[in-house]
Amino acid sequence: MTRMLAPVHRTLHIDHCHSTGMIRGLLCEHCNYKLMYLEEYGMKPKPEDMDDETFTTCCEKAGRFLEQYHDCILLYMSPERWISPNNC
Repeated sequence: MTRMLAPVHRTLHIDHCHSTGMIRGLLCEHCNYKLMYLEEYGMKPKPEDMDDETFTTCCEKAGRFLEQYHDCILLYMSPERWISPNNC
């Protein structure tokens, strides 16, 4: 999603949907981490064990990521392009 090619030495992470287990693609650590913020803190209620300030910070990070990469995220998150772990 960062719109640049990953250097050869950069580690890519296999991203998957935590609900279905379906593989969505390969992401650099930065995008994988930001997508986690979006999924965990941008779309769910605050975890009971998290303080308000930390939750607010996580939501703000998720919001900035979504604003910056909105179109790419919508395309990337489209279930039609995911790979089922049963097909690997």
